[in-house]
Amino acid sequence: PPYLNSVSQLSIRGLQLINFNIGATFQSVGFPSKLVTDLIVTDCNQGLRVTGEYFQFANINIYGTQIGILNYGGNNTYTGGIIKTCIYGLIVNNNPLYAGNPDHNGVYNITFNHNLSASIILSYINLSWVIQGCNFWANGVSALGNPLGDNSIVASAYETYRCGGIVT
Repeated sequence: PPYLNSVSQLSIRGLQLINFNIGATFQSVGFPSKLVTDLIVTDCNQGLRVTGEYFQFANINIYGTQIGILNYGGNNTYTGGIIKTCIYGLIVNNNPLYAGNPDHNGVYNITFNHNLSASIILSYINLSWVIQGCNFWANGVSALGNPLGDNSIVASAYETYRCGGIVT
């Protein structure tokens, strides 16, 4: 699977990753932004591992993974698509033991459908995560260990039947 490190300009379109341990690792720091569109990830243990910064993911389609997206990086955006039937849809881990800078990110207009344990887990968020326009079917957003309290998370998400909402 792709492993991207220290890429300064990047545009990937139409990547399909099926049945890998880790579908793809995106690792890079600094400008300019990197664009990844029309991504399909199916039946991977971990769909995407994003440790870099300034990635823009659009039209993300992730199915049947243990972890859809594991984000350790900052200034990333995830816009449009579906994350479905994963154990965990998106995990953001800002724990200083693991992460460098996973703050200032956003998730926009993604459908989280039938994820088994949680659609989104936000852990140790220090400086802003925006969740906007997302649709959750069962198992919503959990915020754990946030040292600055819940003010660092802005959520305006449409939550549907059987969703616990934002749990802190």
